[in-house]
Amino acid sequence: MNASQVTHMSNKFILELMDNAEIINHAPISPQQKVDNFKTLWTQLDGWATKR
Repeated sequence: MNASQVTHMSNKFILELMDNAEIINHAPISPQQKVDNFKTLWTQLDGWATKR
């Protein structure tokens, strides 16, 4: 993976995280559910971003 591909993956990771965090933040769920959902999202995106 070259530097350009890594940058692209990093940017895509950040954009996906921001989009999904916005959805979680505005969902009519408890603060703890928001934390749990964000942790799950982070784990899923981290796994996706580190696959080659």
